[in-house]
This record gives sequence, structure tokens and C-alpha cells, in this order.
Amino acid sequence: MASRLRQSLLQLGDRVGRRVPRWPEGSWPDAMQRSPRRVRSTAKDVIQSTAKAAVGLGRRAARLGMDSIKRASNR
Repeated sequence: MASRLRQSLLQLGDRVGRRVPRWPEGSWPDAMQRSPRRVRSTAKDVIQSTAKAAVGLGRRAARLGMDSIKRASNR
């Protein structure tokens, strides 16, 4: 479940075009053991960037929705 969520977050980050740190699935635990601080910071970066992307997508969707409402009311 968590890995699927992480994958979807990474895909969302890719789609929005932010630079998302990538790691092969197998080396994720190794990386956690090797350098927990750096991995934690990169995970935080991923979460922050995806949050920003989600906010941006939400803003765009809201703007599009308002435009469509205006168009419908103008007709």
C-alpha cells in the first residue's frame, strides 16, 4: 500500500515535471540504512514538491471550473 502510494506520488511528480529523486525499488531499504538523513530529506522534498504540484493542479482545476461556470452563465 505504502509503496503503491509512493509510486503514485513519484509518477505525479514526474507528470508535473518537478525533479523527483529516483531510486530502484530494491535499493530503497539499503539507502535508508546507508544514509537515513539524506533519504529522509529527499523523501521530504518529494512530499513537498508533490504537495506544491497538487496545489497547483487544484488551482488550475478551480480556475477551469470557474471559467466553465462563467461560460455557461454567459450563454
